[in-house]
This record gives sequence, C-alpha cells and structure tokens, in this order.
Amino acid sequence: MWKTVVLLLVTIVIVPIAGFYFSEPLNDLQWTTVKELAIIYLIAGISCFAVSTLAKNYSQVDKLWSIIPIAYVWFAAYRGDFEPRLILMSTMVTIWGARLTYNFSRRGGYSWKFWTGDEDYRWAILQARPEFSNPLVWGIFNLLFISLYQMGLILLFTLPIVKSMGGGPLAWADYLCAAGIIFFVILETIADQQQWNYQKE
Repeated sequence: MWKTVVLLLVTIVIVPIAGFYFSEPLNDLQWTTVKELAIIYLIAGISCFAVSTLAKNYSQVDKLWSIIPIAYVWFAAYRGDFEPRLILMSTMVTIWGARLTYNFSRRGGYSWKFWTGDEDYRWAILQARPEFSNPLVWGIFNLLFISLYQMGLILLFTLPIVKSMGGGPLAWADYLCAAGIIFFVILETIADQQQWNYQKE
C-alpha cells in the first residue's frame, strides 16, 4: 500500500512541480490564475468530501469529473482576456466534457437530489477490506484520495491552458490539434453508444 501512496504523491506533487520548474517560468498573470484555480479546486474537493461523507455516496467527484474542467478552462480564458487560443482550448474541453457528462448522466450518475445517483462499485469493495473498516481511516482516505487527489488530477490536466496564456496568435498546429480532438471525441461517442447498446442488451 505504501508503494501506491508514494506513486500517487509523485503524480500529484513531484511531476507537476518538475514540469513547472524545468520549463519556462510562469509570468505574474499565470501564477495568479494558478492560485485562483487552486482555491476553486480546494472548495470543490472539500465540498465533495463533505457531501460524500453526509450522503454516504462516495462518487461525488465522478459527478464533477467532466464538468469542473469546463469551469477551470473558461475561468482561465476569462483571466487571459479571451485570447483566441484560450477560446479554442476551452471550446475543445467543453465539447469533451459535454460528451462525457451526457454519457455519465444517462447511466444514472446524476439526480435532482445531487448527492444521490449511482456510486462507483469499487468504493464498496474497498470499504469491505479490513484496512478500511475503521471509519476514521475511511474518512481520511475519502478526504485525501477520493476527494482531494482526484480533484487535483482534474486541475492538473487543465493547467496547460494556463501555460498557453499570452502565447501569440493561432497557428496551423492549433487547428490540427483541435481537429484531432474532435476526431477522438467522435470515436469516444461511437464507443459510448456501442457500450450503451451492449449493456442494455
């Protein structure tokens, strides 16, 4: 288990720090944006922890997995005065997030009682293990891994938009990347429908 903990710490702490310090330094606007996004992340992560603890449904992060990246990138686009590249990146994230949100929704992931909905089956399996039988241990796991770690990953995979702030005019590579994203979202949508058809049958 300690190997897993070390690996998780490397992915959420060491790799991002190395990525930022061994590349071009962030300017003041970029640093300010990262700090503001970190505040949003902490509010979202702690909210997921509180709701999951009260509702005993530990899939609250799953409900935000496809939604909060959209909020992160559009916030960064706003802070960057809606530069064309930031708008393009935010649009691509929005398309990706809309597909994933729709697919999660039709499988019962959301409910008008936002704290309910389908729970990832793996959390019940983990809770049944002896090392998680203590409610305090499970609570710490919920806070540090389910809520903060996973929400941290979401923040990290949206941070490239911050590095793109002030990056100059759009080029052919931007349009090529956007076309690639659209292509893969179409493939994912087809795969979603195939899985949906299979599971219904």
